Amino acid sequence: MQAQAQAAPPPQEYYQGKYATVTFLPANETAIFRIHGAFIPMTDYQAALDKLSELVQQDKVQKLVVDAPKLQDGLRKIGREHPDTGIDRLDLAYCRTLDEAVED
Repeated sequence: MQAQAQAAPPPQEYYQGKYATVTFLPANETAIFRIHGAFIPMTDYQAALDKLSELVQQDKVQKLVVDAPKLQDGLRKIGREHPDTGIDRLDLAYCRTLDEAVED
């Protein structure tokens, strides 16, 4: 009898705001922090960052993908200035495509 291959758990929309979303990919232990547009108000940025921090604090996230093609990425600085978020201990890399980013 052959064991059935289990399907990977589906992506989970963890937070959805007007300017940003946080999606969790359990199979890859990856969070995707997607910023929609060239501007995000600080209050909305902080709300999304707080949700991302919740995932990180639960030790579910090993890799963070920031999808913000129209925005200058500043997560390294935020991680340094706010170590309580746990973002500074994640694998941060800049990639050309989302597929490239979630590859192991």
